[in-house]
Amino acid sequence: MISLANKELALASEWFRANKLTLNLTKTNYIIFRSSKKLIPFSENQLIIDDMLIPQVDSTKFLGVFVDQHLKWNVHTHEISKKIMKNIGIIRRISHLLPPLVLKNLYLALIQPYLTYCNFIWSSTYPAHLTKLKLLQKKPYES
Repeated sequence: MISLANKELALASEWFRANKLTLNLTKTNYIIFRSSKKLIPFSENQLIIDDMLIPQVDSTKFLGVFVDQHLKWNVHTHEISKKIMKNIGIIRRISHLLPPLVLKNLYLALIQPYLTYCNFIWSSTYPAHLTKLKLLQKKPYES
């Protein structure tokens, strides 16, 4: 299976070169999606592109969404809750200086996009993963 993947990666690499494109190998990795109950046997075979080892990861960021090997979305919800908490802190520190309309616009620009971007993909996760986000959804301009 790994040898077939390496052959396909070599073909992809040739296609990139033929089309004068480059692949950023420092940002390239792979995930083996699996059930959390299923163990994957250790294999010494590695994926390689242009003599560079491609690391296997448990989670990665793809188009702004953190995807993990079990598709549980707890990594994604954790990461966006950190960003939202940071932005809420900034808004709260300056909230006494700004009128409600400006606070609302800051909320719409700095917080709401994290709650709505690709949420149709990750919002079906376990309710426990969404609890922190539900608490953060309180709008600072309404307090």
